[in-house]
Amino acid sequence: MSHPKSPDRAPLPGRNYTTAEFAEMLRIQQRSVRSYLWRHGHYGGIVPIKLGESVGSRLLWPAEQVDALFKKESAK
Repeated sequence: MSHPKSPDRAPLPGRNYTTAEFAEMLRIQQRSVRSYLWRHGHYGGIVPIKLGESVGSRLLWPAEQVDALFKKESAK
């Protein structure tokens, strides 16, 4: 069974983080990540991969971009 993909954002090969993992890395609640995403369309410039079309669809955050975000923050 294949999942629909947004036209401008195909899943990246390799590792992805769940919203729970991403929120834990940020030391915030999952609902904060989802709320920010809903309002702005991204979190930290990262647009997640949405699996499915329903409101409660699972989101996967590309590990390459998430890791780069943390490297950028630690370099400051």
